[in-house]
Amino acid sequence: MANQKRQPLSPKVVAERKGKYAKAAIPDLTTPQPAVDKDWAKKLYSPARTRAYMQGQLSGAEYHAITWYEMLDIANKAFSFFNEGKYKESGVLFQGLISLDPYEAYYRLGLGAVYLAEDQLEWAKTMFDQAIELNASELAAYVNRGECSLRMGQILDAALDFQKVLELDPQGKDPLTHRARVLAAAALETIDGQK
Repeated sequence: MANQKRQPLSPKVVAERKGKYAKAAIPDLTTPQPAVDKDWAKKLYSPARTRAYMQGQLSGAEYHAITWYEMLDIANKAFSFFNEGKYKESGVLFQGLISLDPYEAYYRLGLGAVYLAEDQLEWAKTMFDQAIELNASELAAYVNRGECSLRMGQILDAALDFQKVLELDPQGKDPLTHRARVLAAAALETIDGQK
């Protein structure tokens, strides 16, 4: 069970869940684009915009004019690296995404999955805690945090996370709910083995 490869949700699934992945919103790249302003850097990094960024009024992505689609491309690459077992590369991309958009739970979930795959359980649990703070209905964060707790011997914490998954998905429609049930059974076996 502990050696089973964990998967963060794909960026496409995350986008579909949020309703952002609509073809109507994709820009038409066949139309001619306006000429690039030669003073773009002065405008982009103007003192007013820099001040707004430093005061938390602009995210890193907004400050650097990185579009949601570019962020999605980076997330897809991070997800691909993860699936290829290139955890260091995946982690670097997820860390960059977190710095660009600190309010998106998926990036912390992805970085947590990297840490979990590398057996850095404390770091993984911290990322899952933060993902839950940002999105309290994200099943994957509870399942993965529960697994961290289970592997760290914190059986009660693990059980509470698995219970939360069952509360969030009582019909068991999400495959993560099945995984939570399997991990909960492993937790029970651990408790029985300790008696």
